[in-house]
Amino acid sequence: MDTRDITLYLRIQSARKKKRLQKEALEKKLIALHKEQNRLRVQIRNLGYEPLIPPVQKGWERTFVLRDDVRRSPRALFYIDLLKKINTVQYSDSKKFLVKRRKRGKKIYVNREQRLREFYEYEWKNSKFSESERFYFTESVLIDRKGEPYKVYTFNEPWRYVLRIVPNMITMLQIKDAILEQRSDEIRNYLISNNLDCKLGRLLGYRQNIWDYSPKTKYVNPLKNKPVNKILDEYYEDKI
Repeated sequence: MDTRDITLYLRIQSARKKKRLQKEALEKKLIALHKEQNRLRVQIRNLGYEPLIPPVQKGWERTFVLRDDVRRSPRALFYIDLLKKINTVQYSDSKKFLVKRRKRGKKIYVNREQRLREFYEYEWKNSKFSESERFYFTESVLIDRKGEPYKVYTFNEPWRYVLRIVPNMITMLQIKDAILEQRSDEIRNYLISNNLDCKLGRLLGYRQNIWDYSPKTKYVNPLKNKPVNKILDEYYEDKI
């Protein structure tokens, strides 16, 4: 079929079929853009890193280390290896690691809590702890917000570790590719500006809840954001 036959074929289509063809073409385009965006993300992520000279400090890092007296014990290597699996890291712009809380209507700053890692049941089953390491964990049953029980496995000797704060030094910088990032931004801006994110999500089978937070018409204040002189003019016009 040559070009003239295709043009003639499209002309004789009904309006309903033309609309369906346009919809199918848009859906195919969105799927193609989604695949291209995923390829671009993988390419950008695989560009690697390059050394940053000189290194730059960005805030502070807080993590657990082995206590000095435990480090001198015969089982120090065992606790060091265990720490690699249960350690946690926090970052902060301030060395004090404070967090804002509200108490009796006042905003106060308190120390940010940091604990060793806890494991849910599915994580515990897939973990690579040895039998000697599993001995140091306690199983607890807690209740979630829905009132359903769940299991948590917690390290029962946290006193063996203490927190240490060190400068958070940036030593590596991710390699950038302007062309890849430009194309990725173009796809993202196209989807956002044309409100196609939700449509793409439905095509991919994602569940989406769209909530309308705008107030109902009967609850909207008609005087909101109106200057006083305009309100008075409308009032006197109604009176006249």
